[in-house]
Amino acid sequence: MLGDANAPVTLIEYASSTCPACAAFHELAWERLKADFIDRGQVRMVFREFPTPPEAVALAGFQIARCGGASPEDYFVRVSELFRQQQATLGSGSMEGVRRKLLEIGQATGLSETQITECIADPEGAARIRRIVDGARPLRHQRHAHADHQQSEI
Repeated sequence: MLGDANAPVTLIEYASSTCPACAAFHELAWERLKADFIDRGQVRMVFREFPTPPEAVALAGFQIARCGGASPEDYFVRVSELFRQQQATLGSGSMEGVRRKLLEIGQATGLSETQITECIADPEGAARIRRIVDGARPLRHQRHAHADHQQSEI
C-alpha cells in the first residue's frame, strides 16, 4: 500500500511484472498518478501481485520488489524498474539471461546477489501470491457478470 490510509479513494491494481499492458500503464500514468493524487493524500494505492506468463519470472520480480523488508516506497521503485526493463528481461533469450537481468535490477536497487537469490527462493512469497490470485477469482466473475449486464443494456 502506498499513500494515506485515510485517503478518500482507494485504487486497487492487479498487475504483473511480466504484463506488457501493466508496464505501459506504469510508464504512461504512474508518475502523474503518484504526484497528483497519491502524494497529495487523495488516493491510497493498493498493488496486488497477479502473475502472468511467464509466471516464474513474474514471481521472481515480485520477490525482488519485496526483498530485504522493502518499504512501500522501495517496493514501488523496484516494481517501476521491473516494468521499465520488462522487454529487456523477457527478451534476454534464455532463463539464464532472465536471471542475470533480474540480478542486475535487484543490485541496482541496493540488494546483494545473495539477498536476491534468497528472496527469489522464498516459498512464503509464492504462497502469498497464490492467496492474492485465489482471492481475485470472485472479483473476476463479478466483473464479467457486470460487463455482460452492461452490454445487454446498450
